[in-house]
Amino acid sequence: MGFFSRLFGSKTPAHPPRDVAAMAAHLAQPAVQIIAGLPVRSGEPVHSWFLGEPDLAPGADWPTREGRRIDHILTLDLAEAQALVPVDWLPASGSLAVFYDQKKGPYGKASQRDGWRTLYRPERATSRSPDSRRLELKAFRSYVDAEGLRADALDLNDEEWDIYCGLEMAQTGVEYCHQFVGHAATIQGPALEQECEAESTGIKIEDAGKSDWRLLLQVSTDESIDFMFGDAGNVYYMIRERDARTARFDDVWLIGDCF
Repeated sequence: MGFFSRLFGSKTPAHPPRDVAAMAAHLAQPAVQIIAGLPVRSGEPVHSWFLGEPDLAPGADWPTREGRRIDHILTLDLAEAQALVPVDWLPASGSLAVFYDQKKGPYGKASQRDGWRTLYRPERATSRSPDSRRLELKAFRSYVDAEGLRADALDLNDEEWDIYCGLEMAQTGVEYCHQFVGHAATIQGPALEQECEAESTGIKIEDAGKSDWRLLLQVSTDESIDFMFGDAGNVYYMIRERDARTARFDDVWLIGDCF
């Protein structure tokens, strides 16, 4: 740009942004947004819910830590979730009861291993708790976290990069949502797969490969269900694909991330 153009502010007209969603299609994975709905009415059959009590398989015990029960965060009906987004490495039916120790707030260290738990029930679970909240499900497309992408990976300009960063929020309406499978939306950009591999095996994180860890659930800070992690953060429940294929949910690992 010449001297007079710079002096008087003449600018070359900006090109309209390209179709960023189409350009980033190869970076997207289907996922399910989990939304806290209305309280469950007495006698109403609900198979996916937040809070309240879990409906565990016969013989299964409510997980405890230091002599107290840890919090039941949600129960997810896999048939309902799979109807929206089929996942071939997870059971097609049954229920997952998800627990987390909100009092101590574990964030994924091996020494905190008893601070979270995910229990699988092959049969469909049903809410029988009057203080539970209905859980609503909505399919959306999740994208590789912008923190994990180099800015030149898609050759985007600044305006297009902003569009990429907002692709998920345009669908979910929130910056971070509760989520089943897909790409995790991290805050500080932790390498979730490597952290899980390192903490679960005791090796150094710089020596940890991605292995076959997959996002099972993302639970975000949400005042409507009184869930808070750190400074408005998220927790990610991760599972090895080989364990998921054989319904081994005892080895689910958790990583916490916050501002």
